[in-house]
Amino acid sequence: MSDDNQIPSYPGASNSEPGGAPQPGGAPQPGGTPQAGGIPQPGGTPQGGGIPQPGGTPQAGGVPQAGGFPRAGAVPQAGAVPPPSGGPQPSVEVPTQVTIGFWLYLAAAAISLIILIVAVTTVGATTNEMRISLSNSGQHVSSSALNALVAATVGVSIVFGLIFAAAYVVFAFFMRRGANWARIVLLVVTVLSLTSVLSEYGIGGVRFVAGALATVLIFLKPANEYFRAVKARRAPRL
Repeated sequence: MSDDNQIPSYPGASNSEPGGAPQPGGAPQPGGTPQAGGIPQPGGTPQGGGIPQPGGTPQAGGVPQAGGFPRAGAVPQAGAVPPPSGGPQPSVEVPTQVTIGFWLYLAAAAISLIILIVAVTTVGATTNEMRISLSNSGQHVSSSALNALVAATVGVSIVFGLIFAAAYVVFAFFMRRGANWARIVLLVVTVLSLTSVLSEYGIGGVRFVAGALATVLIFLKPANEYFRAVKARRAPRL
């Protein structure tokens, strides 16, 4: 017989058994049959038109996600403003000296209220003391004039007692929050309280001592650093 009638052999053909012939457009895969137009994957079958994914099966028309590629939605939008790089500033811790000074100022305010109450409840005793004092000095005044003088004295004590109490309370709260101007105001109020040191049986002196101690504490080094830190934190950032 002529050799022209023989079927040509292909490389890799296995004795022309069924299933051993290569498919159009692909090369024979070990243990499987390649799909038409596909890219052979080791150990799997590629999907039509897909791009192979490392470690997984590619989706049709998909973009590889593995290996650190950005996912959908991870791209920043045009015109978006990034958040401030600094972020929220941490709060400044109030030092112990400022806290103690705060409570001493509140104590001075309470003493001011006590002075006020004593001034009101001892009007009679104050009148007798003033009458004796005027008699010893050789001055004789009428009862109406003496009563008017006592009323004026008590009224002044009440007004100053309310002013000192309100000033100590209001400015002490601002001071504890780090307001340096409030610290200066408290210093002035404490100095003014010297004018009533001997008032109401020496209770005014106790108020001055409380205010003076508080003023010394809020001007020590830890307190100074606290007020500077609060001022720097509140300063506008460019």
